[in-house]
Amino acid sequence: MTIDKYDIVDMTALRDNLILLLIIESREWPKIKNATTKLFIKISNYKNYIKSNEFRKRYKTQKIKIILNSKYNPPQVIKNMLKKEGVILSVKHSKLKTL
Repeated sequence: MTIDKYDIVDMTALRDNLILLLIIESREWPKIKNATTKLFIKISNYKNYIKSNEFRKRYKTQKIKIILNSKYNPPQVIKNMLKKEGVILSVKHSKLKTL
């Protein structure tokens, strides 16, 4: 998966009674053209999805987290944006139960 696919939720998982929406990026950050803009668009789309009736009907929960799962450590500008947007950064793969 990559941040280029704006309209796709890369993975939905359940952990500790939380619904996790994962953004997955496996490429090295310097190789991604316009990475900050692309990631911002994807995060905005995730947030809009969380507010949608479709999401509420499907998951019926208020406990939701957005996580960027990245194979490589992103540059500081990306980390700053994630913090501002309330997105958790995970630079390693975690074991998640897929829904």
